[in-house]
Amino acid sequence: MELNDAIRASISKAVREGIEEGITRYAWWKDGQQFVGTGTYSLAVALRAAQDDPTIPHIAQRIIDDLLKQ
Repeated sequence: MELNDAIRASISKAVREGIEEGITRYAWWKDGQQFVGTGTYSLAVALRAAQDDPTIPHIAQRIIDDLLKQ
């Protein structure tokens, strides 16, 4: 099985969007601002950090590798 560049890009995008969705779903409100985790970071800061997360391409690659094994 071979994956073309469009499929690889789609998988990478889905991984990133899934991580961002998870961060957003578990955000909570305090004094009119959304926070994540224990409140150290605002939702906006956490989403920016997720965009720059160097592990996301590795996660996507593991999914691609698993697909290629099938």
